[in-house]
Amino acid sequence: EEKQAELKQKYRHSYQTIPPKVYKAKDYALWPQIPVNVFRQQVNIQSHKHAAEYMRHWFAEHEGLRMPPPKAPRASYAEYYRLKKSEMFKKNGKFSTSKDGKKIGAAWKAMSEEDKQVYHDIYDKMVAQFNTNHKFWQADSEEWGKAKQQKLKENGEETDPEKRVRLKLRGLSADDFYYYKWW
Repeated sequence: EEKQAELKQKYRHSYQTIPPKVYKAKDYALWPQIPVNVFRQQVNIQSHKHAAEYMRHWFAEHEGLRMPPPKAPRASYAEYYRLKKSEMFKKNGKFSTSKDGKKIGAAWKAMSEEDKQVYHDIYDKMVAQFNTNHKFWQADSEEWGKAKQQKLKENGEETDPEKRVRLKLRGLSADDFYYYKWW
């Protein structure tokens, strides 16, 4: 009853809605990819109700974290393949991975190093951009982790991530600890 009264006080305005007890597809359609994957894993392991409770805990633990980390760039050949694939699709209206993919691969092998250099340069630019983004994300994540640790220490709570997970919910899988290891 206390929890219900607290929720009613917190969501007292007409434009605010009380979060559902069990999350459904319409609820997590706008979540970032990592929480969606965590939710699906929890549904597969336990139930929708357990997964919904776990996600409330997960979001509380990860509040303020920028997600996701930047993706590594494609290789030179992968970028060439992507560009040629879109060209072939525009030209023919369809793309057959088995037939057209072989043609693209043969064309790449037949190219001279000077022609390939264009795609190597594109790759080098993407790597430089990725390194910059990754350094920024790492610094931001470390700052978030330190702020979270400081907040936990001030509140007198447990700071070890694995112990925190065990205290909040029992029966979690080992995969859940992946999201806590980096900080």
